[in-house]
Amino acid sequence: MDETTRTDFFSLNQCLYDHFSFPLFFGVILLAVLFGLDVATTDMILLLGGYEQNAVMALIIEYPIVHIAIKGIVIIFITLVVQFSECKIRGSGLGALCVIIFLYSFVIFNNVTVMKN
Repeated sequence: MDETTRTDFFSLNQCLYDHFSFPLFFGVILLAVLFGLDVATTDMILLLGGYEQNAVMALIIEYPIVHIAIKGIVIIFITLVVQFSECKIRGSGLGALCVIIFLYSFVIFNNVTVMKN
């Protein structure tokens, strides 16, 4: 493999300016909603007297603006990674996004279960 092929494979311009498919767009919006629900349900648990078991997140959730900002940065990072992955290998970004959505669905389910008890 020569150098021109290597630089073309890792070229960001092609991926960032390529069209953003509807399934990826829908998945990112769904993930953003799940992130919002995570922030809301975590705040509700804390208001009801619960506590955060993750030591790092316990420091972050004390400041809701910082919590939302970090979630925003994470969603932007995930969006860029899945778009780049989808550009290089069709279906890989969508597959990764589905796994992340499934994991955050479990987080929301866990938060709602904790609030119910």
